[in-house]
Formats: sequence, structure tokens, C-alpha cells
Amino acid sequence: MTPEERRQWGVKSVKGKGLTREVNGQVEEITHILTKNPFTVIDERRTSEEVEIEN
Repeated sequence: MTPEERRQWGVKSVKGKGLTREVNGQVEEITHILTKNPFTVIDERRTSEEVEIEN
């Protein structure tokens, strides 16, 4: 990931393979990036929890 991409995504640091960014003052981990839209981020753990609740 280039410095320009980091600025575009608002990524503060790249820890190993995991990316983090600050959203509303909270640092969240970016686990998967599906599109160039920084707001379209899928966190598999969160998604699987939501599915369990629905089922």
C-alpha cells in the first residue's frame, strides 16, 4: 500500500497485513477491502456474528 493510498483511505498504520483506520475517533481494523470505497469494508467476524443473531 502506497502512502497516497493510505491518505486516501485514512489509514493510520499498517500492522503486518492488518490495516487500521480511525473512524469517529475510534481505531478500527480493516480486514477486507472489497472496493475503492473506504466505507465499504467487510469484517468477517462482525458479519458472522450478525448472521448467528438472525438465525
